Amino acid sequence: MLIEKGFIATSGKIENIPEKLDVLVTYEDRWMWDMGNYLIQLDIQFRNPLNNYPFIVGENVRTSLIRKSPKFMADETITIMLEKIKESK
Repeated sequence: MLIEKGFIATSGKIENIPEKLDVLVTYEDRWMWDMGNYLIQLDIQFRNPLNNYPFIVGENVRTSLIRKSPKFMADETITIMLEKIKESK
């Protein structure tokens, strides 16, 4: 999602964080079963890489009846988070 929005981003394990980093993005996902697995909750955090403090967080919750794809939920959440950053400047 971030690359599609014009940012330079990589992914990997926490042990392999690059030395020069502007923002550390972490997430937690929760899945449920209702005639198939679906993403019920996605929490995303933009963190300060120096102290791991989350400076902006986003949450997206979709029940079975209004479920969306994981890609849609990630895009929706990140878009709102980036708007919050723009508003705070």
